[in-house]
Amino acid sequence: MIEQQNQGPGNGLFNIAQRILTIVVGMVETRLRLAVVELEEEKSNIIQMLMMAGITLLFAAFGLMSLLVLVILAIDPQYRLTAIATTTGICYCWRSSARW
Repeated sequence: MIEQQNQGPGNGLFNIAQRILTIVVGMVETRLRLAVVELEEEKSNIIQMLMMAGITLLFAAFGLMSLLVLVILAIDPQYRLTAIATTTGICYCWRSSARW
């Protein structure tokens, strides 16, 4: 049988190319893993921001409703029904104009 030579310029060049290729593949794998981790973090950040925006809108709506009740209660009792009808009309017009 013919034994292969473990030494020589061709074999050394092949080993160097193989090491370079292994390093490059490792770098690409590391970069892809980092990109995946970054995307997962951004996904969780976006979900957290959407939840915070929803909670903020909910609290803002409760605050506006409380302010509306306070305004209605501050009006003289004989004009409260008129104030309720007026604020209802204003809110309805505001809602209708927001659709367009």
